[in-house]
Amino acid sequence: MSVSRSSSNSSIEFGSVKKKSKIDISLSPDMFEDSQNMEEPSHSSQSKKITWRGSPLLSFVALSPSNLNVPPVLPTPDHNVYVKLPISFPMDPYPEQYKDIWNGSYVRMPNSPESLYPVQTEHGRSTIVKRWCVIEEAFQKQITCFQDLRKAILSYNHRYEDKWKFDGLKHLLEEDFIDEERDFFFKNILPKIIKLALDLPKLLTRPVSLLKKKCTKSVTLSQEQIASLLANAFLCTFPRRNAKGSQTEYATYPDINFNRLIWDKILPRKLIAVNINRLFLHKEKRALEKLKCIIHYFKEVTSRDCCGVVTFSRQYCRDEDMAEFQTSSLPITRLHIDSNGLIEETHGLLQVDFANKYIGGGVLGLGCVQEEIRFVLCPELLVARLFTEVLDKA
Repeated sequence: MSVSRSSSNSSIEFGSVKKKSKIDISLSPDMFEDSQNMEEPSHSSQSKKITWRGSPLLSFVALSPSNLNVPPVLPTPDHNVYVKLPISFPMDPYPEQYKDIWNGSYVRMPNSPESLYPVQTEHGRSTIVKRWCVIEEAFQKQITCFQDLRKAILSYNHRYEDKWKFDGLKHLLEEDFIDEERDFFFKNILPKIIKLALDLPKLLTRPVSLLKKKCTKSVTLSQEQIASLLANAFLCTFPRRNAKGSQTEYATYPDINFNRLIWDKILPRKLIAVNINRLFLHKEKRALEKLKCIIHYFKEVTSRDCCGVVTFSRQYCRDEDMAEFQTSSLPITRLHIDSNGLIEETHGLLQVDFANKYIGGGVLGLGCVQEEIRFVLCPELLVARLFTEVLDKA
């Protein structure tokens, strides 16, 4: 999975990375194409391993505004573009008029007329209505506190009323935030998140194509379209994405609705042993910090014009091509290994996510290692979970 991001005057490719660590590689220099340029091996008296540092980092060409060479966005049968070309600002969606598609090759959108929901009438009878109408009605009312928000989300997710307690979001808003922060969220940030979510039919005029296994395909979305999709994820509006049984439609896709990140349920404190309790509280703290990152993203994206596009590409290698790679005796191309510094402090380098077969790993749960950290630092990456099926083994 690769992701490229571009704007009117700059482009950058990014993904998710593993956390820094010191790496000892016991390899012969003959395996490397430019072994004559390698640093002298350092010997460890303890492990007696040879650490090859590889090519100097400065010998690699880094991405910068002056040397970007990202090709223009062009639609093809394998590349769906959801903005009008050529790209201009402000960006218009493509196509101009909304076109609904409701099948297994596309994301089932929350605003689709095919997404239906049972509701109780005044006379106690059950009737089927468009789920989007229920969502719109839920957010026409003013939301001033956590309980209002929870009630609105559960109005179109009734079956999870006893499961989704949203204890994490409650803790963040009512205990972690000071009064000024809480008021700012409900008066400034949340109304903009809701508007972004409800503007989805205007911003994205056809469903997003799924990036399925054993196919090479790309989708290009504007930053504003991504923000709208993530606003819907925050409000848990995507249909058929909460059930996780092995026979469900999206069993091979990562979750996208944010119900797990804001905690389904907190274990009773009295039932947890002291050591486990400390570990659990530590994980809860991580989830709170991830929520803060995402709320900050919404604050930023709703306070300025979104002028870029992001392309998500899935590349498929056939088994016969992989077999040739595994048996190849060709030398490894230039390589640099370094344990100094933080990944997020590096500039101009491509970053690769290879940790979890589900893109983003446990970013919308309690997971908080290298992959999850990268995704909350660049929240636009989260939308890949909406349409990327489980990755194959490399």
